[in-house]
Amino acid sequence: MKLDYSALNTPATQQDIAAFKAWRSTNKKSDLTLAGGKIISISVLALLAYITFNTIASVANSALATLILSILATGVVIGVGIAVLRAVRAGVARQARLYKFALVNQAEYLLRVNAPAYPGMIFDEGHSRTILDGLRLPDGTEIGNYQYVTGAGKNRRTHTWSYAGIRLNRKLPHMVLDAKHNNVFGFTNLPDDFGGQKLSLEGDFDKHFTLYAPSAYGRDALYIFTPDVMAALIDFGRTYDIEIVDDYLLFYSTQQLTLDSQQQLESLLGVIETVSKELHDQSHRYADERAEGAALDGIAEPGRRLKKRFTILPFIIILLIFFIVNTLNNW
Repeated sequence: MKLDYSALNTPATQQDIAAFKAWRSTNKKSDLTLAGGKIISISVLALLAYITFNTIASVANSALATLILSILATGVVIGVGIAVLRAVRAGVARQARLYKFALVNQAEYLLRVNAPAYPGMIFDEGHSRTILDGLRLPDGTEIGNYQYVTGAGKNRRTHTWSYAGIRLNRKLPHMVLDAKHNNVFGFTNLPDDFGGQKLSLEGDFDKHFTLYAPSAYGRDALYIFTPDVMAALIDFGRTYDIEIVDDYLLFYSTQQLTLDSQQQLESLLGVIETVSKELHDQSHRYADERAEGAALDGIAEPGRRLKKRFTILPFIIILLIFFIVNTLNNW
């Protein structure tokens, strides 16, 4: 799909920013988010000024020293304030460029979309699920940055992913490709554990991905993952975790996507186009023989979702770290 990237490569004009703000005013959550950021910034500056001047008052031993230190501290606070203001303005200008890019290409700019109703594994984890920003292109391809929160209090943790998705021409069995390229010390970064449902494929594919498929669907996976599909995945998609669920093809990465970068967009969209084309070509004749009305795009219940397995590995790692730290402290 050919896109016009000129809006991303030229500075946003005042007219561009005004148009974006007019659009944003219809989205109260976006306005509240920006206002919250400004309030936090002002609060931090006020706190910094308070701490600085109290420190000066306690250490200065003369009126002249107090004056000099106060002038220096004021300069620091003003400098921090200018930096914060520039960062806020740069963020608005970036969003204005993305909004204009979406308009020029007849796409949709997504900003602070809460609780997106997608079937992928990262979209049913935790709470406070939000698409931070994204683009939905005319062909249905969607790319963006997404986060969710797990735990509460001291155990609260925010998880951030970049994602891309496109609809396939029919539903397929649930399958997950865990890219080994982005694993840490051999451990998966996926939010779910699908252990016991691994399927080995031919050639070098297993060096790049671990494939998970429902236990009774090994033959179906082999039908879908032909040598051409596997080659496309290895050549173009090996840095992404990939999920096929219902009629969605989804790509995940823990690296945030710079949406206003033409290079990153072209690279990711090229991956999606190549891999989805191979899957389209191979899967359009697929039918699940176990399902009633297989010709009508049905998947039998056992093939619709992989079984999740609870793992104690994270707890073991935490206990091991605690044991090591405690041992070193007592040594």
